[in-house]
Amino acid sequence: MIIGTLTNEGGSVELVQDFPGAYGYQWYAENGLIAVNQGSYFANFVKESRSDFNETHVSVNFYNPFGEQTTIVRTFLVQNN
Repeated sequence: MIIGTLTNEGGSVELVQDFPGAYGYQWYAENGLIAVNQGSYFANFVKESRSDFNETHVSVNFYNPFGEQTTIVRTFLVQNN
């Protein structure tokens, strides 16, 4: 349900679709990647630490169209720059 590309420097990810009526998107990642935009069905990440990594977990929390809190997680294999 989450697609995109991540490198050791950052990248972009998004949900496969923007669910009409969903709100409150908050994105998170491991390994020093920080979401530079929040509140949307997509996010851009930048690197805040110096370590390189081969994979990372990205998650997004949001309220679905029924008002239920939802979390989606995906493991990304990190692409070389």
